[in-house]
Amino acid sequence: MTIKSSETFTFNGISSANYNIYNVQINTSGGLVEEPFMAPAIIYQVSTRHNEKPFFQRIKREVLVFNLSFGIEEWTDDDTLKEIAYWLGGPTTYKELTFSDLPNRIFFALHSGPSRLFHAGLRKGYIDNFEFRTNSPFAFSNLIERTV
Repeated sequence: MTIKSSETFTFNGISSANYNIYNVQINTSGGLVEEPFMAPAIIYQVSTRHNEKPFFQRIKREVLVFNLSFGIEEWTDDDTLKEIAYWLGGPTTYKELTFSDLPNRIFFALHSGPSRLFHAGLRKGYIDNFEFRTNSPFAFSNLIERTV
């Protein structure tokens, strides 16, 4: 299971189903779904004048960044859209983000970057390219305790 195959998600303790929002795929080119597999890494190396082989120093891993699209089945009024915007874009610290198909993978994320709402004036539509930036190159899990 993957992030984009999850129908719903929970952000900051609130399920997307509470707002009739579902994780959808807007695939205009047909074909396969694309999502990040690993966070990018920067390799730091030093070269010397008399050695063609560089010396490895360290690796710096970037944080995970992914874009999602959300279908909104129906919103009742403009205040509902404001609530959705505040729920997703209001936090100023990283909040817990989980997906229905990956309940044991926990991300801590914030909204970053622009996103757009598409609709036909019927109080239904979708939010495209909603970018989440995490605080880590890795996902977390719940504490697992076992007695031996």
